Amino acid sequence: MKKTASAFPALPALVLGILVIGATGCHSNPPQNSDQSQNAAATQAADESQDPAEQANLAPAVETTPPPSSNQQYAYNAPESDEQAEYAPGPPPPLPDYEQPEAPDPNYIWAPGYWHYANTGYYWVPGAWVMAPYVGALWTPGYWGIYNGRYLWHHGYWGPHVGFYGGINYGHGYTGVGYVGGYWDNGSFRYNTAVTQVNPEVIHSTYSHRVRVVQNPRVSYNGGRGGLAARPLTAERVASHERHTGPLPSQQQHRQRASQNREQWASQNHGHPKTAAASQPLNAGRQKPDSMPPAVHEQVQRERQGHAPEAASRSTHPDSRQPQRNNQRPQRREQPNRTDQNPRP
Repeated sequence: MKKTASAFPALPALVLGILVIGATGCHSNPPQNSDQSQNAAATQAADESQDPAEQANLAPAVETTPPPSSNQQYAYNAPESDEQAEYAPGPPPPLPDYEQPEAPDPNYIWAPGYWHYANTGYYWVPGAWVMAPYVGALWTPGYWGIYNGRYLWHHGYWGPHVGFYGGINYGHGYTGVGYVGGYWDNGSFRYNTAVTQVNPEVIHSTYSHRVRVVQNPRVSYNGGRGGLAARPLTAERVASHERHTGPLPSQQQHRQRASQNREQWASQNHGHPKTAAASQPLNAGRQKPDSMPPAVHEQVQRERQGHAPEAASRSTHPDSRQPQRNNQRPQRREQPNRTDQNPRP
């Protein structure tokens, strides 16, 4: 100990204090109990160069409709034809930081929190674990995107693959492209414990794969001044043409409850909602997901065989400013809503 102490004679006490704080504050992995440690030791080891969730959750990048050329504008933020348009006059607040509760049981999918808008302003809808509507269903979060000078809300949806959600880094596996918090494996959901909290006493279908940390954006909208410039990948465009299920009734009720709580409104909490994540899961009394609908199953099989889903692409509009990006995968971005992005040992 004396040698250690004498090694820092010139360091001021303040600097030493900062070193100690940094050593403790930067250790962002959550504490693990013995059961969780044993469960982590028994998880499937993932190849560092391959992320099974990244491959499984994005649609095959095969599309019959050619991507827009450099002289053809693509209104990626235009509303879908069957989408009820909801607009806001200004951008939503930055995303808050919050901890994710543990997945309560198998086959729950994380739906991240988001800012929603009513006539008097924005309010925060807490993130929640939602029982998947059917085996193989994945959640594409909603997002705000600038369109015709206003901010348009694109509703989230359930489908066999994750679509475009504005490049928003919602965290907890939603890095801006796809979902890396887990994937469906032989009829059950396998969770990536490097970025997802689970209850190890009841969830044993897990693996661990690192998510590279590049930056920590908290931007909550796409386009416009200060917004993200992400454009849909071809795989995300394919996913947008698939058969979708809108937010479940339990999710809609969850949003309605948030709107009735004044402490969730940005005008009251100044961007720091009292409840950022729901402590109770959303399942509407269901114990397990339904079987995948035959129409969805058939569509997935056709995609695997190289056939694109038959659906109209998004409309074009002269006010679109930038063409679609190509299918090159961007660098992974840090998940801003977690304090435990670093892989567990």
